[in-house]
Amino acid sequence: MLRKNPDEERILNRRDSLMRFFVRVALLVVIYVWVTAACAAPTPEILGIRLGMRHPEVKDILQKSHMPLTESSSQLMSVWPPPASEDGIKGVRFFFEKDLLYKIAVFFQIPEREPTAANLVALYARRNDLLTEQYGPPKQCIDEMKAPAPEQLHEWIARGRAYRQCVWEVPDRALISLWLYGEDSGIVLSTVYETFKKQ
Repeated sequence: MLRKNPDEERILNRRDSLMRFFVRVALLVVIYVWVTAACAAPTPEILGIRLGMRHPEVKDILQKSHMPLTESSSQLMSVWPPPASEDGIKGVRFFFEKDLLYKIAVFFQIPEREPTAANLVALYARRNDLLTEQYGPPKQCIDEMKAPAPEQLHEWIARGRAYRQCVWEVPDRALISLWLYGEDSGIVLSTVYETFKKQ
């Protein structure tokens, strides 16, 4: 039986241990990439439409889905109201720049039976919970729901003096804002999806 030179044996052992180390590192990198991709927040999609789509694509999807286009230009399309909306969607606006969709604004119905400030805040909280489920906790929230007296909060919201906004970030894809505020046309509950950079 031939005995290996001790130096040669040490070199072979070191090479084997280095090979095992690199295989483990490579395996960990593959697992990390796979888990990160699997856990990444989904790209926002509204009525089958995603940010970054081209104007003709969006128009084609809306027409094939028999969506009632109430406005249509090279910079804006509006669907008001979308048919059979299960999510309480009152309307959707699609904003374009250089033929690319860079912003989607979704407006939700505020049922007439829920005119109190507490019910408005509860509607907002439900939408907030849905977005948090999809995209994780918000990056930032602004809560200006203050009025001189609690019974005046609804009026303050309606007049635009009280509002609530939370913002989520889908890395490298979108910013999502959930709003509750008042304007001349009434109280607005909306979600706005925007690309990071207008393309």
